[in-house]
Amino acid sequence: MVSIDSIKKYRKVFNTDSCGYNEPGYGEVLVIDDTTEKGYISTWEETDEEFLDRIERSLKAGRNLFYEEWQELIYEEGAIY
Repeated sequence: MVSIDSIKKYRKVFNTDSCGYNEPGYGEVLVIDDTTEKGYISTWEETDEEFLDRIERSLKAGRNLFYEEWQELIYEEGAIY
């Protein structure tokens, strides 16, 4: 599970995005591109090591790899969440 410290690092590095837990204690992390309003979701198996590595690789690549490597979150129209 991704720790709150890792989420805080994401928020610091990608300060124009939103990032947090899908539901507290649930294990999935959401990243929202606040420019396009597209969301991306982690798997339950995502670890701090994987998460932090993706931040570092994103910095080196000059783009947010979370958008490319995580599944896009698509809400079903008319569904109640």
